[in-house]
Amino acid sequence: MNRRRSSFTPIALSFLIVCAAWGAPPALAASTAVVPISGTVDGVPESVYFSGLAEITTTLMTDPDLGRRPGVMLSIDLHNVTGQGLATGATYVSTAQDQVIRRLVSADRIEISFPFHPSVPGGETSARGALASFSLTFDLRTGEVTGGGGTVSSPSF
Repeated sequence: MNRRRSSFTPIALSFLIVCAAWGAPPALAASTAVVPISGTVDGVPESVYFSGLAEITTTLMTDPDLGRRPGVMLSIDLHNVTGQGLATGATYVSTAQDQVIRRLVSADRIEISFPFHPSVPGGETSARGALASFSLTFDLRTGEVTGGGGTVSSPSF
């Protein structure tokens, strides 16, 4: 029995590979910077002093088709930022993560609100809000954070 082999499958597969490679944007690598952050959140039941290192991962976003200015996506992770109650010495934590998309400029100020709570079982039911403000500088060619720092404060909402 002679089996006839179709040449359609290899041709179609080759065509799809060429189309995907031709129109695919270049892979943009993400880079991560560690930025010191500290400050006090006032409120009830006590004021809380925060300190630690925020991890900020940036990804450069370009739009070669429309010629728009590049942007940068920032993924901000505050899991290494902890607080200490100024009256009781209790430990406060946050597992906050946020993403922000901004136009890429040489220096920018980014603010995000985040929840925090006592580091005890059920502490999430006593969550409060805080404001993290970052002053960052960027490499305009790669979108990488080249410097900066952050503060934690009481939100005004």
